[in-house]
Amino acid sequence: MYPVNPNHLDVIECWKGLSRTQATELTMWYQFLDECLHNEVREVLSKEVVQDLMDSNEAIEEVHFFARMLECLRSKPQRIVDIIFIDIIDSMMGMFHDRFPNESASFASSWSHFSGGLSLFLHNFLRLQDCFQHSPHGPCLEANFDFQFSRWVLTATGDVAWQPPNIRFLHVPTTRASGETYRITPFVWKEIDSPIRSPSCDSYVDQVEYVITRSPATFTWDPVKRCFNTVIGHPRDGKPRTVETVVMATINTLFPDDVIFERRSRWSMKLDVTPTRQPLTPAENRLPSCETYLRRLLEISSAGSDHETVVHNRPVMYSSPQKRKVSKPEVVDAVTASKRRCRDSMLELDDALSDEELLCDDSFVPRYSQGIPQIAEHKSNDPFVGPQRRRYDFDQPVKIQCDSGYSSSSTSPAFPVESTPSEDAIIADRGSLHQDEILHNYHEFADRRLFKDAGLVTSPFSDSERMAYESIFMEDSDEWSPATDGSSINMDMVMSEQ
Repeated sequence: MYPVNPNHLDVIECWKGLSRTQATELTMWYQFLDECLHNEVREVLSKEVVQDLMDSNEAIEEVHFFARMLECLRSKPQRIVDIIFIDIIDSMMGMFHDRFPNESASFASSWSHFSGGLSLFLHNFLRLQDCFQHSPHGPCLEANFDFQFSRWVLTATGDVAWQPPNIRFLHVPTTRASGETYRITPFVWKEIDSPIRSPSCDSYVDQVEYVITRSPATFTWDPVKRCFNTVIGHPRDGKPRTVETVVMATINTLFPDDVIFERRSRWSMKLDVTPTRQPLTPAENRLPSCETYLRRLLEISSAGSDHETVVHNRPVMYSSPQKRKVSKPEVVDAVTASKRRCRDSMLELDDALSDEELLCDDSFVPRYSQGIPQIAEHKSNDPFVGPQRRRYDFDQPVKIQCDSGYSSSSTSPAFPVESTPSEDAIIADRGSLHQDEILHNYHEFADRRLFKDAGLVTSPFSDSERMAYESIFMEDSDEWSPATDGSSINMDMVMSEQ
C-alpha cells in the first residue's frame, strides 16, 4: 500500500551553532539562491508566453500586444516551474566567483569551501530548502502567480508553495473499535530519483526523532517494528468519539564545525473510535473454580455435625511395623467416636461425588491411585483455604520403624500394589486394620514383659529399650503390672469398632 501522509500542521526551521562568520556566509548563499530562482522563473514564463502566442495563430496589433500577453499569463495563475539542480548550483557558484574573484573567494567562503568542497556544500544546502518538490520529470516549484501591467512594465508576483519534510506514515487507520491495537509508523521517505539526491554527491547525516506531543491514549514505542502502538480503551459513556494524536518529527542535519540545521514538523491524526460490548466480568465468564467446588463437597460432608471436619490426603495403612500407643478407656472412647464420625463423613462425601456433576479439572477431584483413596486436604470451616495446599506424595520413600530400634529408609512402595480392593472394601476395613495393628503390638510387648518379670526368659532388652516401649504403650502417670494390665484398656470397646 502506498504510504499515507496525515494532516501536516506546521514546520519550524532554524540553524544552530553558527558563528558570526558562518552566519554571514550563509546569508550570502540564500541571496544567491533567491536570485537564481528569480532568473529561472522569469525565463520559464517568457518561454511559455511566446509559445502560447505562436500557437494562437492570431494577428495581434502592436497596441494590443501587452494586453494580449497579460491575458495569456493570467489564464494560468497556478504554474509548475521545472528546475534543474545542476544549473542552479552552477549559477550560484558563478555569482560567488563574480563577487569574490581570485584569493578573496577563499576568505569569503572558508566554511563552505572546507566542508568537503563547494559543490558538496551547495548540494546539501539545496536539499534542505522546503520550496522544492518532486515530480515525474524532476524537481520543480509550484507557485500561484499574480500579474500586473503598469507603465509598460509587466510584474509577476509568485507565491511559492512550501513542502513539508519527507516524513511519511505507513497505514494510518481512520477507524478502530475499542480493544483493538492502534499503530502509528513514521519513517523518512527517500526516493531514488529525488531531485535532492545526486550520485556524485554525498548527503550529510540526518538524525530523526519522533515524539507524540498530544494524545488521550498512552503510546509505547516498539523498537522492533519501529512504531508507536496502544490499545484503544472503551469509552466510559459508551458513545463513539474521535481521538486526535499529534506527532512531532525532528530532523537534525549535521553540517561541519558542529553546525546543525533543525526542522521540526507536526502532524495531526484523527481516529474514530467505535465502542464495542464490554467483555464479561470474571464472575460471569468462567465456570465455578475447583476450590469452590471442593468447598461445596466438604460442606455437604460436614452437614449435621458439631465438630471440625478435616479430610486428609493420607492413604490407608494396610500393614506397618510402626508401634501405636494404647490410651486409657476414656481416651479410647473419644478417639473411636471421632474416627467413626470421620468415617461417616467420608462415606457421605463418596455419595456426594457420585451424585454431583463435576465442573472442575480431574486433577482436583478425589481420585484413586493404586487402590488408595486420595482426597485433597481442606477444612470445611475455613473458606479461604484453597486447593493450593494439596500434596500428592504417596510414591515418596517413607520411614519405617524396625524392631531393632532404629529407623531405616525403605525405597519399596509403602502400600501394596498387587491387589486393588474396591472402594467399599477400603473404607470398611480401615478401622479394623488399624485396631488389629494396635492389639498385635500390645500383645507382643505384654508377653515379653510378662515373661521377663516371671523370670522364665532372660530378656534381650536393655533398660533403655524397656523404657522406650513403656513410653509408647503407657501413660506417664500409670504403673504397669501383669495383674492390672488387662484393666487399663477396654478391649471390647476397641474391637467393636468396625
